[in-house]
This record gives sequence, C-alpha cells and structure tokens, in this order.
Amino acid sequence: MCSHVILFLWLLQNFFLHVHHNYSCRAFGAFVIFPVVFFSKTIFLYMTVNCLKSNSYGRVLRKDNYYSISVLNQEKRYYFCLPIYTLNINNCKRVLITSNDENKKCIECSDSFKLKNGTCSEYFEDVIEYKDNMNDQTKNTLKKNNITSKLKGVVETKCLLRTNRGCSHCSDGYYLSSEHNEVYNNFNLECLKCENVCKTCYNLTYCTSCLSSYFLNSEIKCQSLGELSEKCSVKLPTGGGCAICKNGFYKVEKDCLTCDISCDTCVNSYSCLSCSDGYFTISGESNKLCENNKTLKNCSKATTNGCIVCDDGFFIKNGRCNKCSDNCTVCSSAEICDLCVTPNYVLTNSKCLYFSSVENCIEAIDSKCVKCEGANQPSDDGENCLHNTSYGLIVGVPISISIVIIISIATFIIITYSYVLKIKQKKVSLNVCTFLMSRSNIEMYKLCDTLVANKIKLKFDLSSDSELIKVDTETRDLICIGNTSKNNMKVQFSVLEGCDCYKIRTVPSIVTLKHGEACEFEIFINPLCSCDIKDDIMVIGLELKTGTQYNERVKIETNTENTTKLNYNELEETKKIGEGSFGIVYKGNYRGNVVAIKRMKESTSDEKGKMVEFENEVSMLYKFRSEFIVHFYGAVFIPNKVCLVTEFAQFGSMQDLMKHKTNKEVDVKMRIKIMIDAAQGIYYLHENNILHRDIKPDNILVISLDLNEKVNGKLTDFGSSRNINLLMTNMTFTKGIGTPTYMAPEILMKEKYKKNAD
Repeated sequence: MCSHVILFLWLLQNFFLHVHHNYSCRAFGAFVIFPVVFFSKTIFLYMTVNCLKSNSYGRVLRKDNYYSISVLNQEKRYYFCLPIYTLNINNCKRVLITSNDENKKCIECSDSFKLKNGTCSEYFEDVIEYKDNMNDQTKNTLKKNNITSKLKGVVETKCLLRTNRGCSHCSDGYYLSSEHNEVYNNFNLECLKCENVCKTCYNLTYCTSCLSSYFLNSEIKCQSLGELSEKCSVKLPTGGGCAICKNGFYKVEKDCLTCDISCDTCVNSYSCLSCSDGYFTISGESNKLCENNKTLKNCSKATTNGCIVCDDGFFIKNGRCNKCSDNCTVCSSAEICDLCVTPNYVLTNSKCLYFSSVENCIEAIDSKCVKCEGANQPSDDGENCLHNTSYGLIVGVPISISIVIIISIATFIIITYSYVLKIKQKKVSLNVCTFLMSRSNIEMYKLCDTLVANKIKLKFDLSSDSELIKVDTETRDLICIGNTSKNNMKVQFSVLEGCDCYKIRTVPSIVTLKHGEACEFEIFINPLCSCDIKDDIMVIGLELKTGTQYNERVKIETNTENTTKLNYNELEETKKIGEGSFGIVYKGNYRGNVVAIKRMKESTSDEKGKMVEFENEVSMLYKFRSEFIVHFYGAVFIPNKVCLVTEFAQFGSMQDLMKHKTNKEVDVKMRIKIMIDAAQGIYYLHENNILHRDIKPDNILVISLDLNEKVNGKLTDFGSSRNINLLMTNMTFTKGIGTPTYMAPEILMKEKYKKNAD
C-alpha cells in the first residue's frame, strides 16, 4: 500500500512540475509531499515545498529557510528544496532521522564547520594509536605540534582533509568509508584502516598499493615478495611485481600464476606453449592444453610433439599412430606398405599380396619372391618372376658388330687423313728449298753450336739498287738456316714483342731439318710508316730428341721512303698549346723541325666516325701544295697513337691574336695582309674544286707579324672539307657542317650550297 502511495505522489509531483515548470510554486499553494522510503531499518523523511521556480529537471531557485540538495533520486531527478531543520543539533545543516525520532544524526554541517561522527565542530583532535615500537622522540614531536593523542579501541583513523560532509581524503593505510542512502548518497564519511600489508586501499578487501616487501597480485591483494621469487624469473626494477615468470607460470599484470600441470610454459590457464615431461600436444588440434602420453595408443616412443615411433603394424600421422593395411608390418601410410608379414607375402606396388597371386611365384620370404617356376627367375626387386633370357647373345652380338664397324670407320679415317697430310706435305715441300750443306758452296756463319746462317743481317735490298723500301708494301729478302746438330731440329722465325712499325712473315713458317741440312727462308717485311728500321728477328731451333731450344738473333737494318705516314717514335711533344673536339694540340719536334702535333682523343664512342674524319683531313693535306695552306708533314696511324703533324704557327690562330693582342700591337695593314693570305688560301682550294666549309678565325694560323714576309696567314683544319665534284651529286646535308656562328645561311638552313658558302 505504501509503495502505491509513493508512486502516485511521485507521478503527481512530476506532472505538475512538468506542465507548470515556468510558473511559481505559490500558484498552487503549499504543496507538501511525505514519501516514505525504507532502506534497511532507516527511514528518511524529506519534503519538497515552496520552490520559487522549477522545471521538469528540478529546482532552479529556493525560498528562504530551505536548502537545495545536489543528489539524484532513483529516476535520476533532483529532489528540489528541503527545509532546514532545527533539531537541537548545533551548526547542523542536514539531519538524518531514523525510525527512532530521538536518534538523530547530523549528515551535513554548516559551511564553516567540519563533520565527524555526526558532530559539527570547527576542528577535531586527531586520534592516533600508540604502538609498542613508537619511540619517545616521535611521541614528543606529536605533543610539541599541539596534537592531543589518545587511545581509541583497536581501530585507528586518520583524515587528511575534512569538510562539512565528513572526511574527503584519507592518509596512506586508510580508506574512505560511509553510510549509504539513495537520497543522501554518501554521508558521515570516515577513514577506516586498510589491511596490515596494504599501503593504500580502495576498501577493506582490495589494495591499490603495497608496502615495500609486498607486491600487488592479480587478486588485488598484497603478497610477500618472498613468495614471488619462487615463480618469478625477472622482477620489476621497482620491486613491485614480476616482469618475466619462470617456466610453469604465466603472467597476469604483475603477478605470476601457476600453469596447468600439463604445461611446461603457458600463455594462460587453458593454453600451453610447451608441454611438461610425459605430456604432448599436436599442432592443429583444438585442445590447447597438453595431453598425457598415456592417451597415445600403439605408441612405442613419444615426445612433447606426439608419437615418433609406433608399434609394428602402425604408422605415424599427425603425431598419432594409425593401423597399416592387412598383412603389413611396416608402412608409411594406409596405402603405402614397406614390409609385409613373412613368409608367404610379396610386396608389390606398395601392397602385400599372397605369393600365389604373383604369376609363377612359388615361395616368398621377407616380402620378396625368392623362387619361381620353370625357367623363370625372380626380378631384382623380388616383386615378380621374369623369363630367363640370355643377355650375352642378345646384347653381346650387336655390341660386337658395332665395335667392329666403329674400328673400321676410324681406321679408314686415319688412313685417309694420313694420306691427305702426306700429299699436303709434299706440296709444301715443293715450295720449301732444303739442301745438304755439304753439297752447297754457300758460305755459312755460325749462330750457335747447332745453327748456322748464310747472313747475319737482313737489308731487304734484293729487288732494286735503292736502299729505301716502300711503306705499306711487302719487301722480300732471303736467308738460309742450317742444322749442325746430330738430331733433327725444327726451325722457325719470331718477331720481338712491341713492334708496331712493321709486320714480318716467313715462308715457310716452320721447317724440320735433319743433320747437315739447311733451308732457304723468304722474309717479307711490310713497313707501316716512314722509319729507319734497326731491329732483331729471332731464329728459334728445337731439338726434337732432347727438347733443347735455341734462340738466336738476326739483325734487320733498312730504311723506308719518306711518306706522310710518320713514325710516332720520331715525334717529341714539348708543350700543350690547345684542345678541341677532335683532340689535343701539342708543340713538338720532328726531325729538327718545330711542328704542331694534333693528337686525336681516345674515345670508345663514335671512334669509327672520328677516324674517318681524320683520314679525310690527311688525304686533303697530302694533296695541297700552296704556301697559303699550312705545311703538312704527315700523320701517325698506329692505334692509340693517332696524330696529325703540321707546320707550327708561332702566334697561334687569328682568334688567339684577337684575344691576346691589342689594336696597337697589330696594325691595320697586318690585319688586311692576314685576311688577303686567307683569301689566297680559299682561292687555291676553290681552284682545286675543294670546299673548306669551316672558315673561321680559329682556322686561320698567323705565321708571322712581319709585313716583309711573303705569307703571314695560312689556312688549316680540313676535317670538314669536301670535293666539289662529289658534292654536286648531293648538295644538301642532314648534318650541319662547321661552326654555327660562322656558318653560311644556306648550310645552316640545310639548303643547297656551292663555293659561295665559304
């Protein structure tokens, strides 16, 4: 009945407050509600009256002699304004009335007073429990600080901060406790002592931190560090728990808990990482804990990963033993048998068959057929019986015939090769002139104890009376070499290494001489440049019986004609004077003349094109015979030493003169004279149907600045020059020739051009 009244009054109250939340409470007169709520044996009496203004969420303005509460009811709404009782409790703001009206307790003091045990006061004496181990000095310190100490039972309370509602913060070793009511939420807050080993705690049951010799375990209780060492491998540096647990334990926060008995190491109480002795786990199975080895059936040997050796007639699959097929004692799987029951069973295609099932087999031992009927014999693997065939006849006869045929063919080839070789040697011998020295009147000179020659110096002067030989043409000489040893000897000629000025060949290249025989050798020399050749050629003799080799020298002395192909060894570079796209220009000497040596750069890219340009310039210079064209001495064509040798211009090019000389140093007459000389050079080229195609100050060399000299300027650099008759067939070029700054417009535009382009 009481609960129905409460519900009705609450609904009525909320209805009026909800509908008329913007009106004054006085519009309805004094409306008093006395709801009664039972909590244990305590009855709370409260009323909400005389609000000046309210809304559906609670009061917003209270009347005099009423106070507003800051707690919510069961419906999460405020109880609005309550009257201030004056129940003979000094300085009390809020009173708790129990079933016995005489037993009243203050639960909230006035703002300037503090609450303790239902009593309001401006201050309270601290209650301290004297302990047996507290020294006199500590007690005297407490007295000096005007702290009254007294004994109060066996419970000690210590409040650090007290307010008009009770204690709000306790010291270490205590926790905040209060009586509870839905209306007044927390009241009469006081500090109660924690368990002995707790440094701080939430309540009597749960610790939040521990004393120095204890740690907080997973059950939120303090446990001795001595007990932790039994299960902890590495402790936390602060000593407040475990960092790494020992085997057999798993970590829960800072504590280590015991693993399942089957686990050696584990993640938690129901999942093992490794198994203890006598237990196993199999990967892929749902059970995360290890199983006892005794659960493995037909297993002879087991590890933590399961069975590794099964009994006879069983095979391992996923760590467990499974039965083999019938009549099989050892198998790899249910389908593959490795050994059958013995005797009388044959292992055929990994299956066990009774011996009578194998054709012609009459006895089987150790999974093999060992005896067959008639002329049949067991196969090498013992799986079946094979007909006994004479392989000696079947294989031997064809092999013998094949060997005879191969030998016959090889003999025919050898005989034919020997015959052809002999004919070839006869043909060669017709061109080889060998003779007995005893029957010849040729005078021989001793080269060594075993070799003699008719001359010790080759001059290559057989063809004419002239002492000069031609360049790029073979010149012939003869020499006779004789064998004075007692054994046959092979004789040949060889040129010393590093010779790049000429080439030499001999006919015959090699010959075998008997004792007392001599051979006439033809020596052909091909000079690659104009040079004076003074060198040695080696005569090599090898005794065939003893293997002794003899090396003797024969001198070569001859001179070549003067050509434009120069010997690089006769050039002397003294100073670097310039560098261009083609190469580097040096000042040097050649046979007593001061020359300009234009050496081509070594480059792997477009090397062929640069060589063609070089040969073109050489061929052009070789044809020129004009005093207005720079004098051409020649060129070197030896690989890696390619260069061009021309007359040296003391004052460099006209471009150099313009750059390094002033107007006063070179007068107008000299400038005109140089230009006239250049024009004379161009005229000479055009008269010989040659286009220079790269006329510019860099290609006009200044030989002299003396007006009395006949020639002061000369043309040079003919790498871009072309014959006019050749150009008539194709007067346009896709590639620009010359220097763009000085290039004729028609060449720059890739149009047709003639002599006027210069």
